[in-house]
Amino acid sequence: MHDLDGLSLQQLCNSVADAWRPRVAVDPIEFLPENVRFPSHWETTQFDFDSQPYARGVIQRFLMDDTKKKANLKWAARLGKTTLAISICIVMVKNDPCPMVVLYPDEDTLNNSLDGQVYPILDNTAFTAEQLPPLNQRNRTAIRFKECRMRIASGGKKSSVSGYPARVIIKIEVNKNPTRKSSEADPVLRVDSRAAGYARGVKILEEGTPTDKETCRSHELEISPDVQRLKYHVPCPHCKARQVLEFEHVKWQKDANGKSTMALARSTAYYECPRCSKKIEDHQRIEMIQGGVWLAEGERIDKRGRILGTPNVDGEIQQFELSALNSLLIDGWGVLASEFVDAQASSAQGNLQKLRKFQNEVLAKVWDPAQRITKAHKVAARLKCDDHQTIETLPKWTSFLTFTSDVGKIGEDLIFYWMTVAWGSPFTIPRGAIVDFGTEESKADFLQGWKDRSYAMHHNDARIRLWGQPAAIDSGDFTQEIYELCKPIRNCWPLKGDSRTNTTDLYRLGFARAGLSSRQIALKKKMSRPDLFEPSSDVTQGWRQALVEGRTSSADPGFVSLPADVCEQWETYRDFMDELTADQLVDGKWVGDDNEFGDTLRYARSLAECYVHGKYRGQWDRLPLIEAGETRGTAGLFRRSTGGK
Repeated sequence: MHDLDGLSLQQLCNSVADAWRPRVAVDPIEFLPENVRFPSHWETTQFDFDSQPYARGVIQRFLMDDTKKKANLKWAARLGKTTLAISICIVMVKNDPCPMVVLYPDEDTLNNSLDGQVYPILDNTAFTAEQLPPLNQRNRTAIRFKECRMRIASGGKKSSVSGYPARVIIKIEVNKNPTRKSSEADPVLRVDSRAAGYARGVKILEEGTPTDKETCRSHELEISPDVQRLKYHVPCPHCKARQVLEFEHVKWQKDANGKSTMALARSTAYYECPRCSKKIEDHQRIEMIQGGVWLAEGERIDKRGRILGTPNVDGEIQQFELSALNSLLIDGWGVLASEFVDAQASSAQGNLQKLRKFQNEVLAKVWDPAQRITKAHKVAARLKCDDHQTIETLPKWTSFLTFTSDVGKIGEDLIFYWMTVAWGSPFTIPRGAIVDFGTEESKADFLQGWKDRSYAMHHNDARIRLWGQPAAIDSGDFTQEIYELCKPIRNCWPLKGDSRTNTTDLYRLGFARAGLSSRQIALKKKMSRPDLFEPSSDVTQGWRQALVEGRTSSADPGFVSLPADVCEQWETYRDFMDELTADQLVDGKWVGDDNEFGDTLRYARSLAECYVHGKYRGQWDRLPLIEAGETRGTAGLFRRSTGGK
C-alpha cells in the first residue's frame, strides 16, 4: 500500500517514529574541531583547541553545565571571542535547535561581522552550509536553518531587539552597546527578556574587550558579588607552578642609557616566572598555554591536575577573564612588550589613547580615565632632579626659557599666576625644569617683574634674561585685555585653550578674532599670520597627568623637573604642588579648582614644543643672553636637529 507521495506505510511509520525519537546529542569538544571550518585565507582554517585551548574550559564549564545560564567573556583582542560564540551557535543548531538571537552594538558591526565572520564560517562548515538558503534568499535580520532560526539584532536599533522569543542569546562586543539612562531602553537588558518564557535551557553568552570603567558592562559583573569569576591558570614549564599570566612579569633589555626601545623590547622580551624566577621563552609559550585550566575563585589545582576546593560563588552567572598574553595568534612576548613601550612613550607626551588601547585590548582591563590623586610629597619625589639644585637658577643644559601665565581677576584687577621654565637637551623634544613661579596682583607689577628678571647659570657667570623669551598668557575671560597686553611684546602670544579639536598635537596656531571684522580675519589667514596660541586641553592635560603620576621619567623627552630645594621643602610648597595635580577627568571633561599653576605648566610645555618645532619659526626672534655685563645671542646654545637658526 502506498500513499500519495509514494511512501510505503512502513516508511511513513518509520518517519513518524524518527520524529519522536529523542535527539542524540554530540559532544561539543569532539564535534567542533571535527566539523567547524573557517575560510582558507584565515590564520586558522578550522576550530582548533590547540590554537584556542582556553575555549575548551568555557564550553565545559558553561555550555555543558545545565546550572549555568549566563557567561561573560572579558577577553582581550586576538583570542577568538567571536569565532567561539559562532561555533557555540553551531553546536546548538546540531544538538538542540531553538530560537536564537545575536545582538551587535550597531549596524556597522552587524554588517561587517555577518559578511566577514558569520556567513563565512557557516558556509565553510558542511553541517550548516547544507541548511542555509541560497544567497539570493538570505536577509540581514535572521539566519534560517532547517529546524530553527537565528535573529540578528542591533543595539542601535530599538525595534530589532523586540518581539522575538529566544532561548540562546549571543551578544557580540557587548561593551560597545549604547548605554541608556533607562534600563527599559537598554538593548543589552531588553534582549535578555526575550528568554523570559523559557523555564530551563537558557544560555546567554556575552563577549567583548573591556572599555572605560564608567560604561563597561563587563566591569559591572566584575564587581558583582553574585558572579562566579574564573581566570586561566597555566603551568610554568620549569617549576610547574600554576599562575595567571600578568604583564608585570614580561621583561626585556634596555639600551645603554637605561631606556626602553620598541626594537629591544620586541627582540629580547621573555616571561619571568614569579615562583622560580626562570625565563620562559617564546618557544615554551605554546605548551604552557595549552596546559592551562580555568579556576574559579576558591578553587585550586594539585600537581596531578585535579581541581580541588569549591567556588566562592556558585551562581548561574560566570565571568571568564583572559588577557592577550594567552593568545597563540601572536608571535611572542616581544609583540606585547614593544606595544607597551610605544604606548608608554605616547603617554609621556600626553597622548593616552595607545595606553588605553593596551589596557583594554591586551590586558583585558577596564580603563579608568579619572586622575589618581597624587600627594604633594609624591610629586616632589617624582620631579626632583640632581642637576637642578636651587630655585631661580638654571641647569647647565639650559638653552631657552618660556614664560607663561594663567589669569584671574580680583575685583577690577587682573591677577597673574606665572611660571618660568628652562628648556634644552639633546632631545628634539626638549626637557624642562621649573625655575621660578609666583603671583602678581596687578598688570603693572606683572610687567615690571617680567622685564627685570634674569636667571643665573649655576656652572658659570652667565645669565639669561627673561624678557623676550617665548611667552604666552591665557586670555581666558579677558580676551581684549590680554590681546592688547601681548601685542607690543616680542615673542609673546595670547593663549586660548583648545578643548574642541580632537588632535594628538600639543598645540595649534590660530587667529585672534576679538574686535576684528570677518574680512580682517580672512586676510590674516590668507597671509598665514597666526597670532593666537592654542594648546590642546586634552593632550596637555594628559601629559601633565603622566608627569605627576610618574609615567614620565628624567630620561624621557618632555620631562619637567623641580629644583631639588623645592622638593626637599615640599611642605612649604604644598599648595603649589597640589595645583599641579588639581584637575580631574570627569565624564570626559577636565574639571578642577585652584589649578592655575597646573595650567601654566601645561602652557609652558606646549609653548616649548612650538618654539623648537613650530611651523612658523620665522615668528621667533633669537634671544639675548647676558654674560659678564655683555649680551650675545643664544642661537649657538641650542642645537636643533631640524637645522634651525
